[in-house]
Amino acid sequence: MKNLVNMKPVSLWMGIALLLALMLSACGGGAPAATTGPTYTAPPYVADNATLPSFGFGSATEDPPAETGTAEGFVTFIGDGFAIDLPESFAEGGQTELSFGAILTNDGINLAVEKFQDSSLEAETLKSAASVIGEQLENQEGVTFLEQQSLSGDEFDLIRIMVRIDESIAGTSEPMISVSYLIKDGDTLWTTVFGIIESSLDSWIADFDASAMTFRLTD
Repeated sequence: MKNLVNMKPVSLWMGIALLLALMLSACGGGAPAATTGPTYTAPPYVADNATLPSFGFGSATEDPPAETGTAEGFVTFIGDGFAIDLPESFAEGGQTELSFGAILTNDGINLAVEKFQDSSLEAETLKSAASVIGEQLENQEGVTFLEQQSLSGDEFDLIRIMVRIDESIAGTSEPMISVSYLIKDGDTLWTTVFGIIESSLDSWIADFDASAMTFRLTD
């Protein structure tokens, strides 16, 4: 991973470095061979910030996912101060708890939730924090920035970031897609990261969105 260029407080950049590491680790190893299905192609988007010409924000154009929480086919997972509803296949092993940084695997799909807390985040908006992360993703060898989308969840607004990770980095037979959902609450940045092989993304992205939108704090 290339070095970060420090244009923000050091503590914030340490958190971003940890987030990038999490995104990569959530896509590393253990994925099955590609299942039959179309390859995901990111939709076009237009930059809305002149200082960031290479990537920008859009609004998700797909139909909104089914309402979650008590939705059929979803199970509530509890973590340290948060809860999120995931497809019930994630609970087939009987586990319904999440630990920060731990990788939860479901049929080749990897999931991780992390929290970064620092006073420097108070001065950032969700959009500005995501822009910093996007800038760094474009600078990572073997990582291709695909898209950045704004979503509205049950309790928080989210930003979804998708990147493609080369096989050589992911250690898989085909590229992996990292789908990260960012939530900001005061001085805290929460991220939910799904890692999945590229050819399987289309059949799961609606469930990923639906799950991320249910993220809520429990403390």
